Amino acid sequence: MTTQEQLRQRIIHKIEKLPDDKLNSLELYINTLEQENQAKAEILSFAGIFRDLDQEVINELTIHLHENRLKGITKVE
Repeated sequence: MTTQEQLRQRIIHKIEKLPDDKLNSLELYINTLEQENQAKAEILSFAGIFRDLDQEVINELTIHLHENRLKGITKVE
């Protein structure tokens, strides 16, 4: 059994021992964790959108951004 499986089994065992009045709180906490994971997944889904841009365009959008703003350049050609 892997470490992750052992951890899951320990958590399940602890949950089974919890009094009924604590289960609601546990469910709320788990829902919060799931929402945080969902938010991270949504944010990270944008991580690959720039992978097809050539290096010059990436430099214009990152390294040279400050210079371009000072020059009033708003569009990368």
